[in-house]
Amino acid sequence: MKAEEIKALVAGSRDLTEEVVEVPEWAVTMRVVLPSGKRKVAFDRAALDTEADNIERMARMTAAVLLDEDDVAPFFDGEDWRTLYDKNPEVLLRLWKVVERVCIATDAKIETAMGESEGGPSIDYVSVSA
Repeated sequence: MKAEEIKALVAGSRDLTEEVVEVPEWAVTMRVVLPSGKRKVAFDRAALDTEADNIERMARMTAAVLLDEDDVAPFFDGEDWRTLYDKNPEVLLRLWKVVERVCIATDAKIETAMGESEGGPSIDYVSVSA
């Protein structure tokens, strides 16, 4: 197999932890996906923003990891998290529970493994509660 074929296979794989979520209030199906790359940066920045209120942090972190059911394109980008901030808080909280399960719990396992093996830096997420 040639290098270009291998790169295409790796790029096209869906290997990140994810969970499909139905949101009947919005008539959509979304995927909550463990963040990587730019989404990871946005997720961590939102987590560490001590100036934001809990709802804003939840909205920003959730927006960073909500993807289309069939695509890798995020639903929300940049300041679009404000859309979530202004929606029904019960729906946001339901999505947040999935974000905690998929992203924060998995990320904590990764951070622990990396920190223990490499002595590397660790992200301490700001506590977010509803």
